Amino acid sequence: MKGALRHIMGAFRYSARGFKAVCKSELAFRLDILFCIAAASAIIVLRIPMAHKLWLASTLFFIIAAELINTAIEYVVDRIGPQRHELSGAAKDAGSALVLTAFAYAAFLWIMILFFV
Repeated sequence: MKGALRHIMGAFRYSARGFKAVCKSELAFRLDILFCIAAASAIIVLRIPMAHKLWLASTLFFIIAAELINTAIEYVVDRIGPQRHELSGAAKDAGSALVLTAFAYAAFLWIMILFFV
C-alpha cells in the first residue's frame, strides 16, 4: 500500500510538472484554459438540468485533453530535430485536427443542449 501511494504521488507530481510546462510554453493552451474557465462559469449560471451541465462540462475537459495531446506531439516532433519532414508535419497537423475536433464537438453539444433540448 505504501508503494502504491508513493507511485500515485509521483504520478501527480509529474502531471503537475507537465501542466506547468505546457502553461509556461504554449499560448494556445493558456487561451484554452481561459476559454474553459469562461465556459465553466456559464455552465454554473445556466438554468438547465444537472445532467446537461455535466455533458457541457465534459466538452471542456475534452478540449484541454486534446490540447495536451497536441502539445505532447509537438514536443516530440520538435525534439527529433528542426529539419522539415513530411511525417513530422503530418503528426503536427493531426494533433491540430484533434484540437479542432474537440472544439467542434463542444460547439455541437452546446448548440444542441442550449437550443434544441
